[in-house]
Amino acid sequence: PLLGYGLSWPSSLITTGSDVNWISGRMLESGVGALIFFLWIIVKLLIRLHKCARTADDRYYRILSRALMGSIIAFLVPLGTGLSTDAFYLFWVLAAIAVKITQLCLPEKI
Repeated sequence: PLLGYGLSWPSSLITTGSDVNWISGRMLESGVGALIFFLWIIVKLLIRLHKCARTADDRYYRILSRALMGSIIAFLVPLGTGLSTDAFYLFWVLAAIAVKITQLCLPEKI
């Protein structure tokens, strides 16, 4: 479990009939270290968006960073509960937009 199975998606390996959500699937596929790294990236991104929402001079950046924070959290819920495994495509698009907004809003080094 620390390094992951790395064979295929866990639902094809686990034949209990239960569906595996995306986050636990990533942990089984890539290991616990990859899950911790994934969560670290998300927490770091949310912290930077929150900082941008508090300190931005432009009102547009404040509103957009709050909307992106809500959207990222809203996409993590179906990924974590197993309601949707296709949500991660749009999740990564939102994460890329959030990174660009934080670079524009907070010009210091990431």
